[in-house]
Amino acid sequence: MERENNMDFLRMIACIMVITIHVSGYYVNTYIEILNWKFTVGNIYDSISRISVPLFVMISGRYMLSIDKNMEYKFYYSKIYKKILIPMLIWSFIYFIFFYLIIVMKYINKVNIEDVYKPVKEWIIGQPSIHLWYLYMMLGIYLLVPKLIKVKNKIGEKKFFYFGIIFFILSLVITLLEIYLKESNFYYKNYKFYYLKYIWYFNQLKFIKYLGYFIMGYSLKRKVCNFKITIIISIIFLMLIIGGTEFIIRKNIFNETYLYDNNLPFVMFGSIFFYLAFSNLKKLKNNFGELPQHLFNIYLIHAMILQLINISIKREYNPIFYIPIVTLLTFIFSYIFSKFLEKCLKND
Repeated sequence: MERENNMDFLRMIACIMVITIHVSGYYVNTYIEILNWKFTVGNIYDSISRISVPLFVMISGRYMLSIDKNMEYKFYYSKIYKKILIPMLIWSFIYFIFFYLIIVMKYINKVNIEDVYKPVKEWIIGQPSIHLWYLYMMLGIYLLVPKLIKVKNKIGEKKFFYFGIIFFILSLVITLLEIYLKESNFYYKNYKFYYLKYIWYFNQLKFIKYLGYFIMGYSLKRKVCNFKITIIISIIFLMLIIGGTEFIIRKNIFNETYLYDNNLPFVMFGSIFFYLAFSNLKKLKNNFGELPQHLFNIYLIHAMILQLINISIKREYNPIFYIPIVTLLTFIFSYIFSKFLEKCLKND
């Protein structure tokens, strides 16, 4: 399928947003109890980046569901095996080893090790690193693609669009139920219910909450909208995430950043309108060279690069400057590493 420069640009933005979340998360998590200006700065950067994962899912749906040949199981699953499953398992193992090396270094330096089995437990629930949960979640969606295309061809485009809306509503209900059960201490009221909370931990099961985004990415690709209007609407929803999070935390309504959730309305609508805006951005002439081809690798690599930067930097800096600078450095170093990796693989 022919590359679309507007979608490549959107993928680049989404990739940078993911890195921003992982850099700004330190300030949000560290100062959520203190609620000083550093929390606010972290919240601003974090909030405006929360649409990143939904954007990735919609872009995947845009292309995956457009290729009828993906209905052919042998052709499609062999493609997924090579392009998704193998890289996912390889990088899961790399991060598994990487985090155990960090544990060994902490042990040598007599630093308190909270949980020596954490890398094992994280891999079991489909999150061997903070960002790899996405691949474990998406694997469930990718496995359903042939069936989804058959459903689309059978019921038609319009009904398929409504099919996507149904999954959006379902994901919202599931998310609200998850929040309610947590806030009401449901799992601690009876020991029989305690282990039910672990259902939410497994990223392999979360694909059901993202099917709406996947379908919508395909269904909205031909929707004609005004770029400026849709981008402004998206920004409004991002501002609501910022303000809403500040409000519920400072008013002690909740002590969690629930509005960051990908399946609650502010992120949902912010993502959809942002996607629509770039889907209608047709005058983009720059093809970004080979950079778009490295974005998947950049996504896979960035968490390790960021971890090494964090280990190297011993002090805390002003988040206003630190977050964008470290985000940019992480992106650049990940790109360089991806090019080096590609060169090594070609030589072999």
